[in-house]
Amino acid sequence: MNDWMIVFGNDAPPAAGYDWTRIQAATRSMLAVQAHLQRASQGNAELAESELADAQQSIAEFENSILEALDNGVAVSPIADYTNLSQAAVTRLRDTGTLTGA
Repeated sequence: MNDWMIVFGNDAPPAAGYDWTRIQAATRSMLAVQAHLQRASQGNAELAESELADAQQSIAEFENSILEALDNGVAVSPIADYTNLSQAAVTRLRDTGTLTGA
């Protein structure tokens, strides 16, 4: 029963019709960079500046894709569910513009 949602008229939440493509692409990119960085760290290899820049770019794209969803009216909860982030992390991103809250 927890997955039921009652919608009156055209009051469907924006998450129902939101195109998650940008978040999907940003997530895939970030996971690929993360896997590469983990492999590099296991081999005790020093990371090149370009690898660190790629990681920072992937994180920024991920954050921006989430902020875009929030700007389009998608609530914190579905974004947290979709991205496997905590609601607190999504709220922090909404409030500060970054996942680190800095």
